Amino acid sequence: MFNKAALIPLLLQMLSGILGAIIVQIALVHSNPQIVTVDITSIVKSFENELLQQKLSQTDMTEKVTRFSNAMNSTITEFGNDNHKILVIKDAVISGGKDETDSIKQMIKKRMES
Repeated sequence: MFNKAALIPLLLQMLSGILGAIIVQIALVHSNPQIVTVDITSIVKSFENELLQQKLSQTDMTEKVTRFSNAMNSTITEFGNDNHKILVIKDAVISGGKDETDSIKQMIKKRMES
């Protein structure tokens, strides 16, 4: 014979376990980071061209290069963390991967202006 009083808590425990497993699975599925590409070479060359057109002193140029380097590093890190994405250098990817170069470039420019 089944003990009805023990069956209800057992079923509730099983349902709670199943619900917990579903929640964990949903969290894992939605936490998979997307791989995107960034053309670092084009970003650096673009900055280099802009810098050379400005005819700055060596000190000013060094300061701008340092600011750019810091802005690029922090932007890439922030972009990856905030958007849950893994950034890969575009030249290292044979095919596939969404290109986020323009987004990164705009974020760096905004950071440089502030």
